[in-house]
Amino acid sequence: TNMDLVALYLKVRLFAVAVVASLACLSGGDAPKSFFFGDEPYTHETGHMDHIGDKLLEDEDRIDTAAEFREEVYAALCGEAGMMETSSCDTHKAPLAAFLYRTMGDNRISKVLQDCHILDGPVPLDEDASWALLRKLPRPIVCTVAEEISSFTVSRAAALDRILQSL
Repeated sequence: TNMDLVALYLKVRLFAVAVVASLACLSGGDAPKSFFFGDEPYTHETGHMDHIGDKLLEDEDRIDTAAEFREEVYAALCGEAGMMETSSCDTHKAPLAAFLYRTMGDNRISKVLQDCHILDGPVPLDEDASWALLRKLPRPIVCTVAEEISSFTVSRAAALDRILQSL
């Protein structure tokens, strides 16, 4: 149903936030959302998450893209018209969520959310919950996300690299 698609869409967006929150927690703590998602107005000094989907093509050898996913949800996360075109509910592009959804799919994301108690656990994530979440993800996916974040959060790049080395 349409409501099932919207619920899945929101669950994937929450999952993307949990991944970034875990990296934030372990790399030095909280900061504005824009710091980690690259939402700041674009300048030559700032980056954006918009191009993380390109990593699917660049990293085909590192990232399994055979995950089962719903095309309508993926399109909505990419900001394409479709199921969300007549909605005023959270219709912004979500490139990181789209990347995670395309690489992990419905079942793997649901399993990680359940196993790590993301939907019913502590908010914000503490260090233990952050490590547990990141260790449940395929390492190449965590590497791609952390490397992308490092490209525009230079002050956290060394800490993000240490996280990757510890996984």
